Amino acid sequence: MAIEKYIFDSGHPGKNILIFGAIHGDEHCGPVAIRSVIEKIDQGIWPLLKGSVIFVPICNPKAHEEKKRVRKENLNRIFKKTSVPETEEQELANELTALVDECDVLLDIHSSFVPAPTNVFVDYPTEENLAFATALAPEFLIFDWPKTYAENPSFDSWTTDRYAHEAGKIGILTECGQHDAPSSIEHAERYMQRTLAHFGSIAPLNEAPIEAARRVYMTEMWKRDSAEDRFARAWHHLEFVPSGALIALRSDGEEILAPEDCFIIFPKDYALPGGEWFYLSVERK
Repeated sequence: MAIEKYIFDSGHPGKNILIFGAIHGDEHCGPVAIRSVIEKIDQGIWPLLKGSVIFVPICNPKAHEEKKRVRKENLNRIFKKTSVPETEEQELANELTALVDECDVLLDIHSSFVPAPTNVFVDYPTEENLAFATALAPEFLIFDWPKTYAENPSFDSWTTDRYAHEAGKIGILTECGQHDAPSSIEHAERYMQRTLAHFGSIAPLNEAPIEAARRVYMTEMWKRDSAEDRFARAWHHLEFVPSGALIALRSDGEEILAPEDCFIIFPKDYALPGGEWFYLSVERK
């Protein structure tokens, strides 16, 4: 199944911006919002002033068609070039990384299984990435994903923004809220509008001053050991967890408690044994 792309070129020098949707097949808000933005540019509602934009509404088409997060591999953990691809996801990664190679800026739009505030992962906090992330005005900025994985070498994490960073590009990953929430589509579209305005591709926005995002830093990753491991209750992404609170229980009754006041990240009730289950983070000014 071919990857669908839409290219707009202003004919004037500027940033070449690449926008991804549905890296995971169950992420609906990105494709819907991207198609809305494509229409706005195509109809001249948001005239492109400089540079170019490439939209990929659905990066993982078969998974999206089947409404599955992944089919065989997590595309956002194996996002790098493979000389002899053995899986569909590796073939997709080869095609998509080639697009990243040609861009200046990557905006990767995601959503989550559970309710969540808007947030941006600033995995590589360069001056340009921080300015970009701040311009999107999310509720939270999340740092230290790469550090968390470096401390868990049994897990690999080749993400879209990691590839972009190592290729010398500006790149961040956004989370717009829960998959099916109507507000997630609105957030995704606003992220794109702010991206294009930030890099001068469209006219500046007439917005109220941006409130500073809360900053959280990832500290721990927990894996699910057994299918019987369970959360103590239903958690939301970026929900506050007070020190000592019961987060989850292992199959043998072992309690997992919050070591300090923290926020839970991506609680995955669907996680398979041996897989990433949840992460913890702490807020810093």
